[in-house]
This record gives sequence, structure tokens and C-alpha cells, in this order.
Amino acid sequence: MIRSITSILNEAVTALPVGERIPFAEVIEGVPSVHAGNGQFVPIIADAQGGVSYWRAGGARSISKLEQLAACGDAVRVSVPLVLVAFVRREQCDAPDALLNTTAHQISASLRAVRDGIQGAFSVGVGNMSLGVDVARTSEVPGFVVPASIVVLTLSVTVQVDLSAECLNQCGEPYDLLCALIGKAPNARVVGCLGPQRVAQICDSTPCDPTTVNGEESDTRVITVTQGGNPVGTLNPATGVVTIEPCEPVCAEPFTIKWDVGGNIIDIAVFPNPCGGEGVLACDYLIDAVVVDGAGSPEANGLYLRDGDYNGYPLYVNRVMQIRTTNPPPLAGYTIFDTVGDVGLYGSIGENIEVLPPWGYSWQGIDGNDPAPTVRQATLADLCPCSKITAVPLSMQLA
Repeated sequence: MIRSITSILNEAVTALPVGERIPFAEVIEGVPSVHAGNGQFVPIIADAQGGVSYWRAGGARSISKLEQLAACGDAVRVSVPLVLVAFVRREQCDAPDALLNTTAHQISASLRAVRDGIQGAFSVGVGNMSLGVDVARTSEVPGFVVPASIVVLTLSVTVQVDLSAECLNQCGEPYDLLCALIGKAPNARVVGCLGPQRVAQICDSTPCDPTTVNGEESDTRVITVTQGGNPVGTLNPATGVVTIEPCEPVCAEPFTIKWDVGGNIIDIAVFPNPCGGEGVLACDYLIDAVVVDGAGSPEANGLYLRDGDYNGYPLYVNRVMQIRTTNPPPLAGYTIFDTVGDVGLYGSIGENIEVLPPWGYSWQGIDGNDPAPTVRQATLADLCPCSKITAVPLSMQLA
């Protein structure tokens, strides 16, 4: 419901001189953000340019009963606190109070459209409206310093929607119109009250029976089955069963197998697929890869495969994490680097990257990312199941 309301209000409010008007923002860890896809959110205010407005929730929604109406049984009032925030350049905002007053009038004039946009609603009003100029300058986006050239305008308002409770079911006390246990009412009744186009908007879901995954009830709407990060399985739409074919492990691109003999690293051979047959290599043969374990930041743990060079030195990659040198060598060590957060999590203890590979150093946390991990050179067993590897004499491997 909240997104239906803010979408209509966002179209109606045109007084604010901004280049981008965002209908709804999620507050993620205190920062107003928008969904960027794949479960990722990005902050709305990331620089000092200004020229943007957005709506966000101003608090918890409340629901109260109204007097009985003969037309559609009992009725309820849903109170939705909202905040409109605008970052406006001062040269475009000579009279901020007048802009906010015009915005308030535009909101009041759009209430009929809000009522018509929520099927089952018979009245929409506003209450507790307040206007502010620079009152949220330091609190709206924690850690962001708003430059003097930007004015921060805020308008807080509670939108009150009166609608029939007969069209929905009771989710305990008080009514919860946003979860609406539709499963307990006949589907025809729900659609008849709400209309087929409004079910998803009001309830934020499609009416359906509870979903189970492997026998366990789940609220997950998207279920992804992967092996090694790659989607697998075939869905039978009639039964809802995903069938996964037996996995035959296949190693990555061709690489040079390195064998440690008395401290000497020997290049044994290049195998296009060491896991593809028997009698090729032993489980404990070392490969040009890194295993990170025991890091305080769990995303840093795992198997890092060689992916070329960085600054002229080996680069190892594990999904969005990298082991690389971030300073000009040779007076530098290796860093376990988060490419999404653009930040180093752990650093090797040492000053000359030309002396040792990543597994030759001790490691320490950066900015409190403790405990530090253990870092070792990977073996073939880290890459492939040992059941696919059989040791053979050295003479055969070097032939």
C-alpha cells in the first residue's frame, strides 16, 4: 500500500526543482537507498550534486477500527506516516518555505487520486503535516556532509486511508492489511473486493498457498539452485520439482600443476582436465591457487584461483574477493580485497612482495576485521574431489 500511495503522490508533486524524483526509498542501515537489482541497494545521496527528491516511510503504520458502514461491513483506517525529502541547489530555491507550501497544496489536491488508486478505499485524508528547511541536514544521511550550496527540504505527513475490512481478513489484532491472510478467504471473494490488478499492490504478494522447500515452509519467492556458483537443475512446472543431474566434477581452465619437492616448486604438466580420468595426480599436489580460512569476515574465506596479474604480480580471485597488491611493488604486501565494498579486509605482514607468494606470509586484520585468516597454498584436493584423483609414479607425471 505504501508504494501505491507514494507513487501517486510522487507524480502529483511537481513544485520541487529537482532532476530526479524517486517514488520510494528503503532505509538500509540508516541510509536512504534504492534497489539496484539482484538484492543490491545503492545510496540515493552519493555525492554533493543535489537535485533529487524521494519518499520514505516516516514510522510504523497503524490500523484502527471505524464505525460500521452498511455498504461493506466494518471499516478500518490505515495511517501511513511518510516523509518527502528533497536535496535542492540553493540557486534554484530562493524561497524554500513557499516551495514547501506549494508542495503541501499539491499533496492535498492529489488525495482523490490516491483514493481511486486503492480499490476498496472510500476516503483518504492527511494529518500531522509538518514542513522543514535544513532541519534534517545532518540526520537524513548519516556520515554525509551536505555542502552549503544544497538546501535540504522535508515534508512529513500522515496519509489516512479509510477502507472496508470486509474486503480483507483479520491477521490477529489489530488488522494487518499489508499481510492480509488471503489464504483463509475464497480467492473469488478477495479478487472481487480488491480487483485483480490491486491484489499485489495492496498485499505485496499474490494470493497462494504456503510454499514449502524440501518439506519446510518458506517465504522465499525466488529459489536458485547452484553448483559452484552456476545455476543447475530442470524445473517440472506441473510438479514444482527441480531435478539435478549427478555432478561429474570438471576443473577450471588448463593450468600448470606445481609440486613441492624439498622446498623446490616443480612444474609437472598442464592438464586440460585433471578430474576427467583416473591415474593422473595425487590429492596433495600443490596448485597455483590460495585457500583462505578462519577470517573474521566470512566472505573472505574460500578458494582463490589465479586470474592473471595485478600490478605485475599474481592476482587470485574468489567471486567478488581478490588477493592482490594494492600499492606499487616491491615495497608492498598482498591484500585480501573486497571489490564490492572497495576496501581491503586483511593485509600480509611483510614489506617485499617479490620474496614470497601470498601463502608465505602471516596476515593481520585491517580496521578491526579480526580474527586474521590463515592463508595456504591450495592442493588439487581443494579443487577436485579426491575420489577422482589417483597417485601415479613421478616418472609417469613427468613423461
